[in-house]
Amino acid sequence: MVSIQELRLKVIREEGKQEKSEEILQLEETVQTLKEQNEKERLALVELEGVLSKQKQRIEKQRRWAETQSSYRLCLERMIRDTMHQYGFSPYCHWP
Repeated sequence: MVSIQELRLKVIREEGKQEKSEEILQLEETVQTLKEQNEKERLALVELEGVLSKQKQRIEKQRRWAETQSSYRLCLERMIRDTMHQYGFSPYCHWP
């Protein structure tokens, strides 16, 4: 015969097993939620890296364009200055 004390121990063990399995289930759900969140954040990061890369390319293109414009302007200024010196014009004189 099974004593009352043995039945209590059995019930306590079953309750402990049930609590553990519920806790494991809850932890597995939490892990799955965290995995999903990590994947969403990874995708957002990949997207942001793409945007950053495009912006860097655009900035580099604009920098090169500004450099080209500056070089062109300096070239034009030299040509104008050389032409004025060649024909004897002074930048301080007015046209006749």
